[in-house]
Amino acid sequence: MDKGLNELRRVTRDQVLIMTGDPDGVEGFWNMDYFPQLVEIERKRYPKIDLITKALGGTSNVITISVPLDCMDGFQEVFYGRPEAFLRKEVRMSQSTWGFPDGLEDTYVQSLKVALNFLKQFEDDLHVHVHLENNILYPKALSL
Repeated sequence: MDKGLNELRRVTRDQVLIMTGDPDGVEGFWNMDYFPQLVEIERKRYPKIDLITKALGGTSNVITISVPLDCMDGFQEVFYGRPEAFLRKEVRMSQSTWGFPDGLEDTYVQSLKVALNFLKQFEDDLHVHVHLENNILYPKALSL
């Protein structure tokens, strides 16, 4: 990696922008709850930020970039806004991480299905609660 970053620095005239994942920051990602082994694989693949900055030399600024909920890119962390996409095999296969763990894909998909079913039940319960509150409890409270 040092050779590649040194060459990058050599052939550029001004600033260099590298967008990468922070291997020390993956614990906070939503997918750690559903596919922790995949996140660990990703952690090992990302170089430490200080290794990158040291190899580049000079002055480096490291900033965190938030991923918007409606981001339509296809990297793993972006799917927090649409986790059901991982139920589609073509989505999983478009990400290199899913190709590493033997036999774990079915386990992850099953875990995700359970989580999505839980969220669907929560959403249904929430709709019932809102209906009861708006159409029964609120009118009764007004009449008191």
